[in-house]
Amino acid sequence: MANLSDIKFVQATRPHQLDPVTNKRRKLIARIDEQLAAFEAIQQGGVYSRTVHRRVRDLQTDEPTVQSHSRRVVPWWWIDKDGKVYLAVRYGTKILELSKGKQAIQLDGQTQIPQVLTKLRAATAAGELDGFLAQAGDQLRKRFKAH
Repeated sequence: MANLSDIKFVQATRPHQLDPVTNKRRKLIARIDEQLAAFEAIQQGGVYSRTVHRRVRDLQTDEPTVQSHSRRVVPWWWIDKDGKVYLAVRYGTKILELSKGKQAIQLDGQTQIPQVLTKLRAATAAGELDGFLAQAGDQLRKRFKAH
């Protein structure tokens, strides 16, 4: 027991389901991390893609198998004809409206993209974007309701 004397034991149970707010935060943070990785890859002259795993049933043996697919990550930023850089935050297929009537962030240049994405990641983790995420989730759910 000498090796276990400095370990703190507690009574705890693992939750079976995440809080919906925490789950939305986690998803957006994962997408922001993908955008940061995509920016780094583009700066180095490459293309960033994420790996998606899908369970597929084999038609001959009727056994489920896991297949890996690579899916391209579309950058959230773009450069307009005047050379201005814009960034729009997406949650699923919806663009988050972070200010009333404004859906994009204007940047001074491409070098500012990782700084803004890092700030957005910190704001998401702190819960500052929870209202926007809830609104986007409501808009997405409306599409699936029976008419």
